[in-house]
Amino acid sequence: MPHYTQDARENRVQGVVNAAVFINEEGKVATVVLLTTLGHGLDEAAVRAAGQLRFSPATKEGKAVPFWQLVKIEFNLR
Repeated sequence: MPHYTQDARENRVQGVVNAAVFINEEGKVATVVLLTTLGHGLDEAAVRAAGQLRFSPATKEGKAVPFWQLVKIEFNLR
């Protein structure tokens, strides 16, 4: 769950940060590339949240291989 910054709350910023994440052979996020941003500290929060994700490794011919995955990180005020 991404952290909502105080600046984003005060400015009532909502939306989605789209990211491409590179997952290594162990299923851990090695790289995060933001494709869309929201500002107000939410981009940094999205990178931190994406970095904590864990995946099942992709396999090719029975061997774990790294891969890219698209991820959407939503920020909604409730």
